[in-house]
Amino acid sequence: MDVMQSQVDEYENEIRVLKDFKSPKRGQSGNRTPRRSVTSVAELSPRVPGGTGTDEMQVSSGALEAALFRPALQSALQEAAHWKAEATGSSILDLPPLPMLSVSSAVGGVNKTDEAFDSLRQLSNALSSYRLERASFKIVDLTNREKSPRVQLRESAARKAAASERLETIVMRARGRTLL
Repeated sequence: MDVMQSQVDEYENEIRVLKDFKSPKRGQSGNRTPRRSVTSVAELSPRVPGGTGTDEMQVSSGALEAALFRPALQSALQEAAHWKAEATGSSILDLPPLPMLSVSSAVGGVNKTDEAFDSLRQLSNALSSYRLERASFKIVDLTNREKSPRVQLRESAARKAAASERLETIVMRARGRTLL
């Protein structure tokens, strides 16, 4: 992965060098020679003043390689990221479940689950069901012939009230256990 990233960085640097090549100023447009058509790959590279033919060929081949291999490198990076995500997801799914914490106390020779953890579990379940009920909503179906819209609305309100009442009773029960 690091090798591909370093190659991508090298190609991007080569492209940046080619783009940053000093071009003539806009104000000097009268002094320029007319533009001619490109007939070979060697003419695509910029002319370096005082440069030799081998320098031009190296720049040209570098630009050609960058243009050809950049999409391949990008797709390879995307594919590597995809497979990394797949491997991470499968590794997480293959992990064994966390052990359940059970604090037990011996009372009269009989093991008994700690009531605090039991009430905490009940409170957590009641709170999540209450939040789910408060967050969910149903649109009253006006075309329903079996139930009138008022009945549907009352049922929705009754479900929310029941979830709220269940949560309150569990909270009161948990408070009563902590006070004792």
